[in-house]
Amino acid sequence: MPHDSLSRRQAGFTLVEVLVTLIVTSLILSIVMNAALQAKTRAIATLDKEEAVILARGLIAGRAIAPFDPATRRGESDGLRWTVSERPVAADAGRLLLLSEILVSVRDARGVELSALQVRKIKAAPRQ
Repeated sequence: MPHDSLSRRQAGFTLVEVLVTLIVTSLILSIVMNAALQAKTRAIATLDKEEAVILARGLIAGRAIAPFDPATRRGESDGLRWTVSERPVAADAGRLLLLSEILVSVRDARGVELSALQVRKIKAAPRQ
């Protein structure tokens, strides 16, 4: 009979073993969930940056084909705040052509800069 009671004790798990298993499983799940949340946050940030670059390129293209305009423009598009400015860099001797620098900055709703682009274009100089 002692052999029979010994095998009954070995057939199950003790409460301590079950608790240790639950704690280890909980720790592993918390690590996996944290990694998944970080991956999601990085993916969202990457999408925001891609949208900002696309917006900035569009704004640069628009200013590049427009006549020289030193006024700074600001706006908002899909939660992204943008600023476009243009400044003269140099002019030819006859003041017919102007080298213009166009600056575009795109920020998120918190004010964090997501994209900043700069391009120089030769444009017709504004008439005096």
